[in-house]
Amino acid sequence: GRLRSELTITAPERSDFFRYGAEWEPSTGTTVSAWSSQLWRGEPKSKQAEIGQTGVIDVATAVHALRRAPPSAPRRLEIWSDGKLYPVMVYPRGAEQRRIGGKTIACRHFAIRSINVPGRRAWKGELDLWLADDSFATPVEILVARSSARVRLELVERRVGPATEPVNGG
Repeated sequence: GRLRSELTITAPERSDFFRYGAEWEPSTGTTVSAWSSQLWRGEPKSKQAEIGQTGVIDVATAVHALRRAPPSAPRRLEIWSDGKLYPVMVYPRGAEQRRIGGKTIACRHFAIRSINVPGRRAWKGELDLWLADDSFATPVEILVARSSARVRLELVERRVGPATEPVNGG
C-alpha cells in the first residue's frame, strides 16, 4: 500500500544533480522514509531518515500530495529537507495560464514557503508547482529553489512515432 516517489534534477552539460525521494503512505499522506542526495560543484552530499509522522512531507511527496489533495486554503506542514524538519506553509495561488509547447494550459499554482516559528530553523528552500487543471493534475511546471541554486522544470511535448497526441510525464 505504500508508494515510492523520486524527483531527480540534472544539468545535461554538467554532472551536477539533486535527488529527492521518499516512501509514503497515500491514505494519510505521511512520509515513511525520505532521502536526498546531490552533487553540486563537485561536492557530494546525501541524507536519509525514517520519518513516520503525520503532516511531515518531503519535496518529492509534496508534488504527489498536492496533485491528490490540493488545498483550497493555506495549509501548514513540516517538510523534511536534507535530514532536518522545517515548518512550512502551502499557499494556493489560484488559477493561472502557462504556455507549454505553443499551447496555453489552465493550471493551479501552489507555493511552499518557510514560515518563522520561534525556536525552529527556517527552511532555505522554496517550491512552486503548477498543476494542469485536468483529471490527473499533471505537473506542468515545478520551480525548486535552494539556498545555492534555482531549477525550473517544465513539461515538454514529446512525440512518439507518428502520433499527434503529447505524452505527458506526470
